[in-house]
Amino acid sequence: RNLGLDRDAQAHVEKSLDQRRKLLGPEHPDTLTSMQVLASIYASEGKYAEAETLGRETLDGRSRVRGKDNVSTIAMAGLLGRIYMLNGKPRAAADMLEEILGTRIQRMEADDSVPTDILFTLASSNLMLGRFPLAESQSRAALERQLKGSANENLLTLGTRHNAAFACFLQGKYYEAATRFQKGIETSRSLYGPDHAMTLQLQGGLLSTSFFLESRDNAMAQQGLLLETSKLSLLFLV
Repeated sequence: RNLGLDRDAQAHVEKSLDQRRKLLGPEHPDTLTSMQVLASIYASEGKYAEAETLGRETLDGRSRVRGKDNVSTIAMAGLLGRIYMLNGKPRAAADMLEEILGTRIQRMEADDSVPTDILFTLASSNLMLGRFPLAESQSRAALERQLKGSANENLLTLGTRHNAAFACFLQGKYYEAATRFQKGIETSRSLYGPDHAMTLQLQGGLLSTSFFLESRDNAMAQQGLLLETSKLSLLFLV
């Protein structure tokens, strides 16, 4: 990563945001767009507290201006959900997405109007909150829709494969988890090579799963370790 370019981009967007706030007002669509871009930049730089504060402000503004059902509001909710997850707040991510999506949350798995990255984030939050069957169901649905919408695998589909495999693992479905990890590893290797972080993460999951297939001692200690690593897949998506 070129830190100089990151700082230049941040400075440029901060200046643009300041100008738009003064000329257009705090809730003009262009102002809110600059706020969303800046929140994303903060998150990519690891400034999660700043990203969270600005992201929440942006989401509130989009909700008031466009309404909760507008695509721009839902997109911002997806970004804020990922920021919450990166900041170690899965409960906040789940609560916020449920607040924005309302009754749509009940039919999200079949609702094509809900972006798959939001379904991925919600599955990730439920995984970290210990809602393993729900996380598995949402991950399966997200992966099916991702592959239906595009024949190409990418970091989002691999992250979803990772979540589905972990959800199976944490429910004691070790053979299914191993199969899912193996498929993810093969796909990640072909796309990004054997040394990519996603490939290595999936391999770590398969290694732990293989251990449990041979010996199921110390299961709770291993589950705690695996839950911590589940947060890493989100780093590729902000």
